[in-house]
Amino acid sequence: MYSLDMLVWPLSDDFNFKSPKFHTKIINDFSYLIIKFYQLIFSSKYAPEENSLSKRKKSVQFADSLGLELATVIIESDNDLDFFDESQFEIKSNAQIKQLFLQPLFEQPGLKSNFISCLNENKVLLEITNQNHSELSGFIRVLNLSNNKRAFIRCTIDNWKSHFDLACNFVPSNSNLITEKFSFLLTLEESLFEEGFKLEFAVCYEIESRDIHSNKSKHSYWDNNNGQNYKYECVFKTISI
Repeated sequence: MYSLDMLVWPLSDDFNFKSPKFHTKIINDFSYLIIKFYQLIFSSKYAPEENSLSKRKKSVQFADSLGLELATVIIESDNDLDFFDESQFEIKSNAQIKQLFLQPLFEQPGLKSNFISCLNENKVLLEITNQNHSELSGFIRVLNLSNNKRAFIRCTIDNWKSHFDLACNFVPSNSNLITEKFSFLLTLEESLFEEGFKLEFAVCYEIESRDIHSNKSKHSYWDNNNGQNYKYECVFKTISI
């Protein structure tokens, strides 16, 4: 704390306290003391903060201002790179595994040059198949003989001791009104997959028509690969990994 008692000024003994000069001096000196008093207060109050702020200031210096290089360049010769051997990064593996696959024992009919002529004669033909492990899919091409029609494949896995029928799905298309297409998807159980397992199937195309007397009649057309059926056999294939 500060008070006016701390600020004094000397006066001579012969000074006349009653003269006008005395009163003027008192006023001037008192104003001076007031100003000095507030200067002391403000200097003591804000000086610590200014000092603390100055202490928190950080400076940034760049390498070039200190006589250092801004970048470091390392030059390597061919000899320095001798330790790098590309062969260390080659994947060298002679490991092989055997995996079971369904292998077709027939040529894809749709790839034959006489496919259209055989279709006109037979009315129905297996066009193409595709196998993906336990799934067998394919397309069947038929002549458009009736609006009421269906197609299915008849399958056996025990050399025709028993069989089952799998309905095919009609594939809509406006590109060809003379022929039409059906598709099928057969999923086999994993437990059936063993070496020597065989699957056989034939394709059937059924239509329903009416005569001039509106009598209904059904006709069935078969594609059994000229009596050989379409056969698949489960075989092992060696795969490199």
